[in-house]
Amino acid sequence: MTYCSICATDPCVSPRLCAAQRAEAGRKASVEAEDREEEQRKTQADVLLELASGATLFHTPEREGFVDVLVGDHRETHRICGAAFRRWLRHQYYKSKKRGCNSDALKVAVETLDAKAIFESESRDVHVRVASYYDDIYIDLGDNGWKAIKVTKAGWSIVANPPLRFQRAPSMRRFRCQRRAALSNCYGHSATFPTMALLCLLPCCSRDCGQTQTIQCLRSLASKALARVRWRASSLD
Repeated sequence: MTYCSICATDPCVSPRLCAAQRAEAGRKASVEAEDREEEQRKTQADVLLELASGATLFHTPEREGFVDVLVGDHRETHRICGAAFRRWLRHQYYKSKKRGCNSDALKVAVETLDAKAIFESESRDVHVRVASYYDDIYIDLGDNGWKAIKVTKAGWSIVANPPLRFQRAPSMRRFRCQRRAALSNCYGHSATFPTMALLCLLPCCSRDCGQTQTIQCLRSLASKALARVRWRASSLD
C-alpha cells in the first residue's frame, strides 16, 4: 500500500482526484520556480525601466528627451539625462527593492529611456519660467508644488499642473510669497494684462546676477508700472 499525501489515507480513497490535485500542485511549483529564475535573470537596468514605465516620455523640437513624473499630487518635468530625473529613478528603485542600484545600471536605463523619448514619443515644447498659451501667459512659481501664475486679460490666478511644460535650473529662485501678497493688495485680481505679466517677472530677475539687456528692460518697465500703482493708491487715501 502507498500512503497518499493528498487525501492523507493509506491506500488513497480517490486516486483520480488526488492525481489531478498532485499534478496541479506540481504545475504551480514549476511556475513559481520559473518566476524565481526570471527574477534572478532580471538586471537592475530592467527593473529601473519597469519602474519608469508609468512616466510620460517626450522630446523637444530640438530632440532633447524629457519626462513627466508624478511626485505626490503634482507633476514635474525633467530632462531625462539630468540629475533630477536620475535622483527620482534611484529613489523609485530603493522604494521597490530596499537597496541601491549601481551607476552602470542607471546609465543604461537612462540612455534607453532617452532613446525612447526621442524616437518613439511625441514632440512638445518645454519652457523656462514664462510662456504663452493661446491668449494667456503662464509663469512658473518655482515652488515645490510646481504651480504657476496664469495671467489673462481678466486677471490672474495660481494654478496647479499648468498645460505647459516648464523646466527648472538648479539656480532658479522661487517666486516669493510676499511679492505675490503685495501684488494682490495693490491690484486684487484685476491687474491689466501686460502690467501683471511684467510684475510677475520682476522677482525672477536677480540683482546680484549678470543682467542682460532684456532683464534690464523688464525691470525698467515693471518699475514704472509699480510707480503708477503706488501713485493711484496714494491718490485714494
